[in-house]
Amino acid sequence: FADNAHDATKQKLQSTLDCERWNQVEVGPRFQAIADAVAEQSKSTSVSARAEAATGPPSQSISVGGDSFRTVGSALLLVELLGNYVQLVRHFPAIAVHLIPQMVDVLTLFNARSFQLVLGAGAIQVVGLQRISSKILALVSQSLGLVIALMPHLRANLALQLPTQHHALLAQLDRILQDYREHQKKVFGKLVSIMLDRVDNSEAMHAALSGQVSVMPGQPSPYMAELVRDAQNLHRVLSPILTPDQMENVYVQILNGLDSKLVAIYSAANHSSVKVSHRITTDIAHLITSMMQLQPDS
Repeated sequence: FADNAHDATKQKLQSTLDCERWNQVEVGPRFQAIADAVAEQSKSTSVSARAEAATGPPSQSISVGGDSFRTVGSALLLVELLGNYVQLVRHFPAIAVHLIPQMVDVLTLFNARSFQLVLGAGAIQVVGLQRISSKILALVSQSLGLVIALMPHLRANLALQLPTQHHALLAQLDRILQDYREHQKKVFGKLVSIMLDRVDNSEAMHAALSGQVSVMPGQPSPYMAELVRDAQNLHRVLSPILTPDQMENVYVQILNGLDSKLVAIYSAANHSSVKVSHRITTDIAHLITSMMQLQPDS
């Protein structure tokens, strides 16, 4: 019975992922109740009873351990499925050893398929998305973060029910946790590369540095004005979704990457030209001033 239920669980998650358009969804009270029940780590708490009794309006995010996550529908389904496994473990402790590989299997499916669909851009073909936007990447990062936040509670629930001699099985959860963290790190890296790729092979930049473009004194060149607008637009998209710490981490990486790329480009410019030197100085000042105004919580 448990094996048949597991196969049905995987099929449901796979189908949901393959229909996922990676839009933010509201979080119904039952999903928050499931997350709360899992986090309690109590042998007596009924996950299903808590979910059925949940009432109230939907929320824009789901909370685990004081952290809030804006997420997508398939991630909420995963929370529900994990809650079902925790319910089984609490009611039938003797099958905990059997359920650990199944939980890992479901967690692996979500991690691997979401990677293929978003970072691998599979969703463009599977559901017809035009592109993988920065907002989609941000929501995926938070969906992964939701699972990362739940993982210690899942582990603790299993540890309560497992005989001591079987605690080594919990290492499987530790490995999948690391996989989720690596995946999330790559998503953040992709957000950084979106900005840095704007600098590479920019014809407008080289035109400004060669003196082909006329710019009013004290004003940034068109390419730098556009680069700053892109950074500001990205910030507007990310700031409602990422945490302040994550925003700071992403933008520190963007600044470091811009510094390396611009230094290489400016070093190759004709510094004997006063006009070019003034252009570089003005553009750098505009970039620094604009980026400093992008606060994580703005």
